[in-house]
Amino acid sequence: MLTPRPDIARTMLQMHFDEQYEAELRAEKGRTSKEDLKDVEGRSEKRVNDLYFFPTRVRVSGRQVEFQVPAEFLGGTPQDSWAYTVLVTGTDLEQTGRPGNLGSRLPTMMTMGVARGVRWSQWGIRSDADEATPPVIDILAPDPDVQPTVLADFDVVAGRLAAVPGLAPDGNVAVAATGKPLTMEQAARIDSAAGGAAPAAPPVPSAAPCRRACAPSTSCSRTA
Repeated sequence: MLTPRPDIARTMLQMHFDEQYEAELRAEKGRTSKEDLKDVEGRSEKRVNDLYFFPTRVRVSGRQVEFQVPAEFLGGTPQDSWAYTVLVTGTDLEQTGRPGNLGSRLPTMMTMGVARGVRWSQWGIRSDADEATPPVIDILAPDPDVQPTVLADFDVVAGRLAAVPGLAPDGNVAVAATGKPLTMEQAARIDSAAGGAAPAAPPVPSAAPCRRACAPSTSCSRTA
């Protein structure tokens, strides 16, 4: 997760899981002790460390951004069959600037939202556009026509987010163990098995089959 404020973003994410785990514990036991809360914080920190990486060494050259991801985080040498999901959003740096303001139950990870018209604090959309449009500026896709189609596939009533498919260097779509393309239900089960319920935090399309990206020994670059 590349962000101008990695430490604050990490804290926001950990606090989100703190609240989630504490609510589950309270529903089970009816109360929480000091020891319980300490355990909750430990679980949250471990989950964030296991599933999210916040680069702190970043190089920007023109429209290109480069950073590296440790091999131990990836869990192995990247293969051409690995699929990657890349989302580019805007950042509202003033959204949360002090630890005392990190109490939102729906952390936005400083993602700039969308709204109709021209606004200094949000991305402006047409007056006839849905305000629930995902605040995603760009995605990794081989065809430019894929982006509007993918991002428009959401339903706020059913609670379905737009789902961005993974893209593999070998040109194939992400597949399940059966060799067939993953369905969204399969991708959701993979996410669940990998670390419990998927976080509801970032208000962006859910990343489909692949959770991690970038080679351990080479720079990961993204041209905006």
